[in-house]
Amino acid sequence: MGSVTEYLTVDGTNALEVDEKRSRFIGVVTHVERVADVDSFLEKLRKSNKDAKHIAYGYCLGKDSSTSKNNDDGEPGGSAGAPITEAITKSGITDCLVCVVRYFGGIQLGKSKLTRTYFNAAFEAIKQSKKVRMVDCAIYGLTIKYPDFVSIGTYLRDNHIPIISAEYGDVVSLRVAFPVEEIDKHISEIKMKIEEEFMCSKIDAGYFKMD
Repeated sequence: MGSVTEYLTVDGTNALEVDEKRSRFIGVVTHVERVADVDSFLEKLRKSNKDAKHIAYGYCLGKDSSTSKNNDDGEPGGSAGAPITEAITKSGITDCLVCVVRYFGGIQLGKSKLTRTYFNAAFEAIKQSKKVRMVDCAIYGLTIKYPDFVSIGTYLRDNHIPIISAEYGDVVSLRVAFPVEEIDKHISEIKMKIEEEFMCSKIDAGYFKMD
């Protein structure tokens, strides 16, 4: 299996409510990167929804969704957590926790209807969430002279290349995230914009948000 060069996740937190036979199903979507993030968010959600009958959830973690889990929270087995996870998978995202908070309205839905409602609440909440593209990048250190900074900064901005940090002294020292599949192209373009030689070296790697 080849390495994952990019993946989609959600940005921030979003909520959406679905009503079904007097029961309220509130889909809550949030970005998470670790199981500890999941536990922390669930704790806060439970405190703010103490009267809810159930808070079912599912999550996927890792650039290839290698870690996943779901929980029915007392609903019939497979009727809540599994459809939530299915909604995450169908949406093509990862590093994401989706919870569905249910306030029971007094009418039993039956397992089939319940399963569809949990899926719909999760899927629609994900659909309305802001998505971001995370790209596999090589982190390079660039050291350039001040006269070249404006043109290089403009090039990086126009090409949506993240500047992770900048230090200003006798020269400008940048830490820049180049997508791994475009490194040669961007460094070549930068060299063409600078008359004198400049320092350029790979110092790290990671996934970064791209516009």
